[in-house]
Amino acid sequence: MGVDVELYGENNRNLTQKNLDEINATMSNNDDKWERFMLDDVEFDIEGKQEMTKKTYIHFRTLMRYYGEGYERGNWVYLTGIINIMRALSGGKIYYNTDLNSTQENLKGNEFTKEDQEEIDNHFIKVQQHPYRDDK
Repeated sequence: MGVDVELYGENNRNLTQKNLDEINATMSNNDDKWERFMLDDVEFDIEGKQEMTKKTYIHFRTLMRYYGEGYERGNWVYLTGIINIMRALSGGKIYYNTDLNSTQENLKGNEFTKEDQEEIDNHFIKVQQHPYRDDK
């Protein structure tokens, strides 16, 4: 087993699942139940209170491996394209993480900025997947 991607974006454009389904239909593997954009309600503890709040995010559902410095396994060319589409859909913050933490933990203050993406782009250009492939 490996470490998979968790990719979420704020739904600041108030997209519906129907909007996302139309986008999903344009993707090459549109019958795949995993490679798709979905709306996902995430519940959070309200700090200092004994209650929960719910917020709707756009979630790119995938079983793709994560790509990052020190874990060069995922298909970064594909992922960076999906992240760019997520930025356009979201109109807000993007969250790119591993599935090692809970969704709630990944969404607390871990915004994935354009600068973060450029750092990984530059890392990919230098090493592609060699650190991973050369270890085998």
